[in-house]
Order: sequence, then structure tokens, then C-alpha cells
Amino acid sequence: TRILAMVYAIMWDWNQPMRLALKPLEKAIRLGYGSGDFDLLGCQYCIKLFYVAPLEQLASEGKALFDKMRFHNNITLGSQYLQIILQLSDNFMGLSADPTVLTGNVMNEDAVIQEAVKAKHVRLEIVLCI
Repeated sequence: TRILAMVYAIMWDWNQPMRLALKPLEKAIRLGYGSGDFDLLGCQYCIKLFYVAPLEQLASEGKALFDKMRFHNNITLGSQYLQIILQLSDNFMGLSADPTVLTGNVMNEDAVIQEAVKAKHVRLEIVLCI
């Protein structure tokens, strides 16, 4: 599944429309369910949705993926990025008190930053602090 993630999440966009990568990524996610390796794929799929689909679709499909990650106890860096994407989409849809802060129904920005610092996830810290 990691090879599929590289091809459809990253390299595909070099010469193909982003929207055409969604179906292969969905298939790769289903394959990843069997091995438990679908967090990166789920995150990449939602990033693509962010660019090519309505925010409501992103929120619905992203929440379903995140719930599946939690159910399988697959909370990793990929799922934390997915939380950021989902909260961002909520903010854009006007579903949070302050659209400039990633705190709302999906996540609490301060808590995620503290977790990232504690776990030494430097990339996540940078993303949240920008």
C-alpha cells in the first residue's frame, strides 16, 4: 500500500489530473484495511478531496476514514494530519467559533501541539505553528 500511496498520492499529479487519482486511492485504502496500513493513504486521499471536491464530501468521507482509524487504533502521524485537514474544512464551512484557530469539533489545536512536542513530531509542530 505504501507504493500505491507514492504513486497515486504524490507522483500521479505530475502529469495526470488530481481527480483521477481518487478511485485508485480508494482501492488502495481498501487494500490497506487488511494490513492496517491505511493512515497515510487516508490522509493523502483527503488532501486530494480538499482540492477537487466539495468541503461537505471531504468532511463526510474524511470523518468516516478517521473513525475507522480510531476503531483500528491506527492513530499515527497520518491520522493527525487528517485531523488538521478535517478541522480546516470545518473552519472553512463556518462550523467553528474562530476560523483562524484549528479548534472545534474535530481537534483542539493546543492539545495537538502539546502532543506533537511531547512525541517529538517536528513536522507536525511546524505545520500547526505556521
